[in-house]
Amino acid sequence: MAPVPRQLDPPPGEALRESAVLIPLFLRQGEITVLLIERQQHLSYHAGEIGFPGGGREPQDATLIETALREAQEEIGIASAGIEILGELTPLYIPPSRHFVHPYVGWLNGTAQVRGNPGEVNAILEVPLCALVQPDAMRRQTWIRNGRTLMVPFFEYQQHQIWGATAMILSEMLALIRQSSKDSLS
Repeated sequence: MAPVPRQLDPPPGEALRESAVLIPLFLRQGEITVLLIERQQHLSYHAGEIGFPGGGREPQDATLIETALREAQEEIGIASAGIEILGELTPLYIPPSRHFVHPYVGWLNGTAQVRGNPGEVNAILEVPLCALVQPDAMRRQTWIRNGRTLMVPFFEYQQHQIWGATAMILSEMLALIRQSSKDSLS
């Protein structure tokens, strides 16, 4: 799900900011659902894009898991006590913001209530994972971004395009779920 071309590794010697995102999963009407945010248009980086709650590591964060949990509370109002961390996915370099992002999958307990921080979050999306594995959910288009022509794969859900790092992270998680399902049937 990486756009082509996409720089996968940071340039040698580039100062990177460690970041973390939470991939919040929960059950909605019997289906595993992921929470995504639509970022506000006025933000400096990734304005208007669909992503996960997350951000840069702060000095008070002892671990990157703490960063993901803190950011989830700040952006969508979920207290860390309402989240069980299931594991970490592959860290990912984000060229525009020079962040090295660590994605953590978290399960929301039944009492978690979400509310978007209006300064950062335009909308909260609840996307059933089964919608992302439908054959027509994955699309590809040629886009021009910052003067460059890119072939961009993305997930389409309702009127939203989920692309870039978010699509790459979702794709890895879906592949792991598929593999786990195959393994459990063997």
